[in-house]
Amino acid sequence: MQSPNERSPILIWRHNKTMV
Repeated sequence: MQSPNERSPILIWRHNKTMV
């Protein structure tokens, strides 16, 4: 299973921004 982080790093970044 491929990590979603590698697949869509931008998604994680956006999520992090929203969480902060």
